[in-house]
Amino acid sequence: MQVLAPDPAQPAPEPEKFEYPSGSPWPKGHRFADRTRVNHAIVHELLAAGLGRRAIGRQLRMTSRTVKLLADAATPEDLFQGQWQGRPSKLDAFKPYLDDRWNQGCTNAWRVWEEIVPLGYQGSYQRVRACFREKRLSPGPVTARPPSPASSPDGSSADRRPSPRRSTFG
Repeated sequence: MQVLAPDPAQPAPEPEKFEYPSGSPWPKGHRFADRTRVNHAIVHELLAAGLGRRAIGRQLRMTSRTVKLLADAATPEDLFQGQWQGRPSKLDAFKPYLDDRWNQGCTNAWRVWEEIVPLGYQGSYQRVRACFREKRLSPGPVTARPPSPASSPDGSSADRRPSPRRSTFG
């Protein structure tokens, strides 16, 4: 009987470094894509070494379906055919409006969601919130918010009435 457990005296072989194709829908550094590429390489190395699919599944603790998918795929990119890729979003028709509102300084996703629902948006607030999160986290420039109406043009608050507490203790 062949022992499938790795020998602790020998370090585990590291998979070869991959050349990521430029057309891949999943970029380098994406957690799912990197894990899939590594698993694909390991399964194909073990198949080349003569192990069967069931033995590979036991050794790597994968289901037979996962091993089959990895073994049948010629490249890892063949596995990146997810159900959400390339599908239009309900928000796509409203993206220009969201961009305009963002550039006007409105960064409140709830307010914008309330504005686009009467315009015919039937999607969820969470999708609008995710779109605004992407804008906030994007490395590109974000326009400055307009000044608050309560502050003066020079940024001071001299023209505002003091609060009751400040007028009492000030």
